[in-house]
Amino acid sequence: MDHPLCADCTHVLLEHLHRQLDETKKERDGYIAFEREVKKQRDVNANGEAEEKALKRIAELKDEEHEAIQRLREAEREKELLDAELAELEREEKALEEEEAE
Repeated sequence: MDHPLCADCTHVLLEHLHRQLDETKKERDGYIAFEREVKKQRDVNANGEAEEKALKRIAELKDEEHEAIQRLREAEREKELLDAELAELEREEKALEEEEAE
């Protein structure tokens, strides 16, 4: 401005500038709150995705465990059959040895 302001005009101008400053601060605070909410939501989504991946991995591991247990049971059944067959062969061998000895 090229000329000085009177005291009343200066007072009005200062009040107007203070109102603008207050509105700008409120707007800034709103943006900050919004930014925090977006970051929080992003973190929740990231944690949700990580949790989803972990649950999926747990399900996969449970399936693998179930399959491994099934294979183990089958191997145990096969071992029992082989043990029984071995015992039968040993009996036959013993019988043949006795027969040969006679």
